[in-house]
Amino acid sequence: MRDSNMELLRIIAMLLVMIVHTGFVSLGQPSQHELQSSPGITTYRFFCQSLSIICVNLFILLSGWYGIRPQKKSFLRFLFQIAFFVLGGFFIYLSITPEKALTIESLLKLFLLLPDNWFIKAYILLYILAPFLNSFLDSATQSQKGKFIASFFVIQSIYGWLFNGMRDFEDGYTTISFIGLYMLANYVRHSQSQFFKLSRKVDILIYILISCALTILSLILCASNHSYEFLFAYNNPLVVISSLYFFLYFTKLSLQSRIINNIATSSFAIYLLHCNPFFFRQIYTSTVSKRFYEQPFGCWLIATIVFIIITATASICLDKIRILLWAKLQKTI
Repeated sequence: MRDSNMELLRIIAMLLVMIVHTGFVSLGQPSQHELQSSPGITTYRFFCQSLSIICVNLFILLSGWYGIRPQKKSFLRFLFQIAFFVLGGFFIYLSITPEKALTIESLLKLFLLLPDNWFIKAYILLYILAPFLNSFLDSATQSQKGKFIASFFVIQSIYGWLFNGMRDFEDGYTTISFIGLYMLANYVRHSQSQFFKLSRKVDILIYILISCALTILSLILCASNHSYEFLFAYNNPLVVISSLYFFLYFTKLSLQSRIINNIATSSFAIYLLHCNPFFFRQIYTSTVSKRFYEQPFGCWLIATIVFIIITATASICLDKIRILLWAKLQKTI
């Protein structure tokens, strides 16, 4: 049986993606005027973003912890899952608004040729590169891996984040950044360093403290009308450290649950449904933003939580249908 503690983390990572998308993506980044007029709500928004921005990094750390071992069957299953949700979204969109669905833009979305759904494409490339990364990780010593990882994150932090002097990193939205996280997870799993063997309480405390630090820094920059977007880049060293220690907290839990494991097998569907290129802007973000400006904040918060739960549940249920279809397709082939 899979480790349910890590499968629970997989589910949480996908829910955090949804939370990120209900924040700055749906509502836009808080402005100086917004901070002055609604300091409490704006502080909440910054803190929520600080807590949830670890989402993508968690998913890649999980991949590195266990290692991606590409097989033809598993890769085809992964592609079928993507096709199931993207094609399904297209045909629903076609039935509702055929005049908008039969356009060049829609066809580009159908084949994921637009910047939307960048994660799918970056992760597929990581999947393809995994055998080569695994070959290095399996043969290299901990010292060699440590030197490589240290060099990687120094270069990424300086040139890919602090000064943005290299386009290869793009705030962590690239396969290159994924490679660093993938190798970091492998290194930490086999490391005997006391930095990674702290108590669970210390792990979660580090995560909370960094989240508070990001919130305070962003509030200071926002109040002085300076850009703070770089603080919430996936390759921000503080975000990487926060992701790692939140991740380590779950590695030290002992949990076994068939229910969690069953839900986790469909966790990626949560991303695929709510980020569907035909409905992400039209339904997900527009619903969140419309309610934010029309309802009191407390009502919006409750409605958004319910919206996230319903969307996640629907994603998992739909994915169970996909699993049945894939099983039948395999038998037919």
